Amino acid sequence: MKKIYIMLFLFIGLFSFAQFPKDIVNQHCYDSGWPDVTEDMVETKNAIYILGDRITDDGNQNYDHDIVITKTNHVGELIWQKIFGGSCGDIPASIITDSLGMIYFGCMTCSNDGDIQSGNMGGHDFWIVKIDTSGQIIWEQTYGGSRDDYGAYLIYLENGNILAYGATFSSDHDVNINYGFLDIWLWEINPQGEIINSRVFGSTQPDNIFSLIQTKDGGFFTAARAGWNDGMVNGNHQGGNDVWLLKLDADLNIEWQDLVGGSKYDAGGLGVTELEDGGYIINGITQSSDGDVHGNDFPDVPDQDDIWVVRIDSMGNILWDIALGGDEWESESKVFQNQDGSFTVFGSTKSMNNGDVGGHHYFTQDPHFPNDDIWMVQLSENGELIDQRCFGNTGRDRLRRGVIKKSDSHYLIAGTAWSLPDDTIGDVHGGYESDSYDIWYFEIKDCTQDTLAPLKPLGTDSICLYSEEIYFYYSQINTEEYTTQWQLNPENAGTLNYQQDTATIIWNPEFEGQANLFLNTSTNCGTSPYSDTLEIQVFQTILSQAPAGPDTICTVNNQKSYFIINNPIEPPLVSWYIEPETAGIITSHQDTATITWNISYEGEVELKTSVTNNCGNVEYSPIKTVQLKTCLGVGEQSYRRLKVYPNPAKKYIIFELPQNSKESSLIISDIYGKTIANLSINDEVQIHWNCQNITSGVYFYHIVLGDKNYSGKILIE
Repeated sequence: MKKIYIMLFLFIGLFSFAQFPKDIVNQHCYDSGWPDVTEDMVETKNAIYILGDRITDDGNQNYDHDIVITKTNHVGELIWQKIFGGSCGDIPASIITDSLGMIYFGCMTCSNDGDIQSGNMGGHDFWIVKIDTSGQIIWEQTYGGSRDDYGAYLIYLENGNILAYGATFSSDHDVNINYGFLDIWLWEINPQGEIINSRVFGSTQPDNIFSLIQTKDGGFFTAARAGWNDGMVNGNHQGGNDVWLLKLDADLNIEWQDLVGGSKYDAGGLGVTELEDGGYIINGITQSSDGDVHGNDFPDVPDQDDIWVVRIDSMGNILWDIALGGDEWESESKVFQNQDGSFTVFGSTKSMNNGDVGGHHYFTQDPHFPNDDIWMVQLSENGELIDQRCFGNTGRDRLRRGVIKKSDSHYLIAGTAWSLPDDTIGDVHGGYESDSYDIWYFEIKDCTQDTLAPLKPLGTDSICLYSEEIYFYYSQINTEEYTTQWQLNPENAGTLNYQQDTATIIWNPEFEGQANLFLNTSTNCGTSPYSDTLEIQVFQTILSQAPAGPDTICTVNNQKSYFIINNPIEPPLVSWYIEPETAGIITSHQDTATITWNISYEGEVELKTSVTNNCGNVEYSPIKTVQLKTCLGVGEQSYRRLKVYPNPAKKYIIFELPQNSKESSLIISDIYGKTIANLSINDEVQIHWNCQNITSGVYFYHIVLGDKNYSGKILIE
């Protein structure tokens, strides 16, 4: 019979400190023959979906935009690529997945044909589409009003619905109000696309929104852009456009708001993250160098955007801020907090290795060529610049929302690459041959961490085997990051099966001793050394045997009886039990026991033993039942027969003699007639012969008691 043992452990990350991943370990470029600009990316259990903008030309510089979705496996190998849209421009915004692995993407469209079958309300509408894993449309729906609507960014909510957001000029159809110009519109839809709640936020000047998150309290937070402090905007206007901090409850009501920024253009960007302390980190844009903005190294360069990273507390108070960039344009993307409190910031940069930017891949034949690199920056918990890295070639390599964090030292990135025809340096490879924009997917890691030995396996380290039993073992690794190889030594200890962070051992019931379990990990960085060894002590379970001895006893003649157990393995501790205890007094020594009977007791007696195994388990034997009788009354005589047991025997043989009043002897001989033992008999009623050192075989005994001779055969195993 197989038994299965499961132990539960808390999974923790393999490493507990942040590293700065600079190594590209895997990359692919997807060249369609047309310019494809990457907007966003989402990962499911089985695949990655990249959302992009397919730009086509009829040959007369009449450009059209369609939605392109690229599906790959987790190593970036192409599964399919599909186009969605109509005859007018369709511009992507974001892509998400639900709990069932279905895909939703949002965009803006002016089409009223092709895949857009839900109509157009005027100008550009919001368009949300649900597709299955093969790219087939499940449903599609346009939203908005009769004027232009921009965006359709999506987040999947805890209740299974979707919150969409964007900017709108409209005040009709789905949008019930406009505060005077471009406003922010939030609307919640169910999985069938039906609007169940919506709210407009804005002022009399252009307002916009690029990121929004659901907070731990069930509400929402955004760092948007406000053009003025009227309408629904309440705060101290800094000048130009400000970052509009807006905290909402679960029903989209304002809890608090504030304006931050400087005297020039400032906007909340694509990156907002809620922190463990209840505050927020914001990755936005600034042209300012005054007010709330600090760290702009080139304040005199006109209309130049810097990435502006701002940390605020739970009520919007600025804790610190830093403007990042050089003397050219920077644009923002995502921001993440690491386990040690530091931050990893993503964006794009045009700056040619000045200010905060280093390692930019610029075109040596024309240093002023307006190229871009994808830019990654690490900041300390207090906003100090720790490290940075540029990714790209000498052309235009850009990043929008396409960043997925796997760990502090591992990210997936989907950006846009466009290298010059003579470009032979830089990072972009993986089949790249295009002279226009292509989707560039790559992984970055800190390979110095990926090749560290994993922690020792977890699981029970002491086992008592009853039969062929299964035990489970675990490893504290991130299964999305590593593949594993487990080893069990010695191999004959059991059968090892494993899958990533879990291993099972079907133990060999014949094995006893120490077994060693360990593993290593592999990634596209390489293979780690083996972990420390989990030493497992394996014991054979000793099952206690039923006592052997007489079944019926006349206590008037036999006030003492002997019992033995024949265990195949010597147990470390044997205990004997008699029930009822008033039947007699038991004196035991491991596998033998002597009972001095209470001659006044008559009836049934139960006798059993227990053994304590090396791993602490107590096993009880079957019960031996003994009938106790007084046998004699006044004037009665006792006649008894010779009894020999156990036979066959391993350690002891008991000769239970008839009533005897004369001296005699017990002679045991082998099959050749050679005397093996000669035991004296006085007035004993039981002879206890230790045979455990006697060679296995057939032997004969002979006893003369008075006028009676007793002979027989015994077998020693």
